[in-house]
Amino acid sequence: MLTLGNKRLVRLMAQNIVAIFIVNTLAIYLYLYNALWWFDMPMHFWGGAWLMTLVLATRLVIRPTDTTSDPMQVTRRTWLFALLFVFLIGFAWEAFEYIVQWYTGANLATPLDSISDLFFDMAGGVLMWLHLMKKKIIVWKRA
Repeated sequence: MLTLGNKRLVRLMAQNIVAIFIVNTLAIYLYLYNALWWFDMPMHFWGGAWLMTLVLATRLVIRPTDTTSDPMQVTRRTWLFALLFVFLIGFAWEAFEYIVQWYTGANLATPLDSISDLFFDMAGGVLMWLHLMKKKIIVWKRA
């Protein structure tokens, strides 16, 4: 059974992915990625934040016995895994952009853009973690 804090986490995750989908769809339709050079930065930030909620919500499913407390107690291992997950998904996305660029000739990525995107992915993940701690949705597990 999900506790109140866990329900808030799952709701936050669901609301964010729907909002990201809507904003991204509008951005593609209105050519915002081409018109505004900086538009992908907040989208990467938002994506990193969403990935952090995804990791924690997935933990609810994989290890439900560890997450029955309200707020959810997390360890440093969870923190490091979540950061690594956000980084790896961001890195995979950048690799995807380079592959698409290679095959289509589209100008999707440069080394500086990729570094910036990874920075914003990680910043979004870290700030989401801090937000969840501030709202007492997650807390450090004491040994």
